[in-house]
Amino acid sequence: MTAAQVSVVIKVPKKLQGKVIGRGGATLKDIESDYPGVDVVVPGRDSDSEDVIVKGPADAVKHAERRILDICGMLKDNSGAARDKARKLFDEADELFKKAKAANSKEERDELYKQAHAKKDEAHAANKEAAKAIFRSKNSGYGNDQMDLHGLYVKEAMDLVKDRLDLVDKDLRSGRLPSLTIITGAGHHSDNNKAKIKPQVIDLLRERGYPFVEEEGQLIISFTDASGQAPPQVSAPVQQPTTTPQDSSHKPQQQDQNQQDQQEEKPSTFMGLFCSCLLSLATLLVKTSSSTTKNNRARGTQSKPQQSNSQSQTTEKPQ
Repeated sequence: MTAAQVSVVIKVPKKLQGKVIGRGGATLKDIESDYPGVDVVVPGRDSDSEDVIVKGPADAVKHAERRILDICGMLKDNSGAARDKARKLFDEADELFKKAKAANSKEERDELYKQAHAKKDEAHAANKEAAKAIFRSKNSGYGNDQMDLHGLYVKEAMDLVKDRLDLVDKDLRSGRLPSLTIITGAGHHSDNNKAKIKPQVIDLLRERGYPFVEEEGQLIISFTDASGQAPPQVSAPVQQPTTTPQDSSHKPQQQDQNQQDQQEEKPSTFMGLFCSCLLSLATLLVKTSSSTTKNNRARGTQSKPQQSNSQSQTTEKPQ
């Protein structure tokens, strides 16, 4: 079913229309890429018209309109005032830190440091309130399936993304929530025209194992496709198979053990034969020795009387 197409006219003073276009058309391109189907028409340079026309799907047009009003400073919320307050408090804190470093006494230095830290705490609180106001204004009308992070500092944006993922995790994984679209922006207004929030969101999604599709200025997380099947997880982290050394080497170890057993068996058989030969040889030697001994004894018995006669003859000779 095709979403209803609408067209709205935003009255933008001529001097502010350049902000909607941006340098080289970057802002206009951001708006149209962040809200698919939206077409923004800004009057030409030579025209005196204040009518900026936004056409497209009703929901997308509504959010694009708020975005344009915000860019031109025409959106009625307290985020701008809160940011200004935070900047002022940070400046005051910096001045107090400088004075503390130049203080003459320890007591004065400690007191100035205390005041400086208090100012910083106030500034952080003001920024937190500003972030809430900015997020509310840019996400008015969105459900849990979409969030716009424009206008937020990196830490503010990451905290909100983590909170949203914690909230919808089970619904995303079960398919009850088909997808979550995170509009990060393309970074055309950041330093060096490089996105700061988007890379960190990508790292977080990969760390948590969320499959997502990366488009210009946004990330779409989904565990199911239109048919209810899991989509190819091109952008999801590649899970490398992990095996413990014991498991991966189990088979080779068993083979090595068998080979070792076979090798041990061979020497055992050889040693058995060798020992058997030695035993036979020893037996033969014993038998031979025994036979020799018997023969010697027999010979000794036969020669003994002769020896006695010779002795008697020798003994008698001196007489």
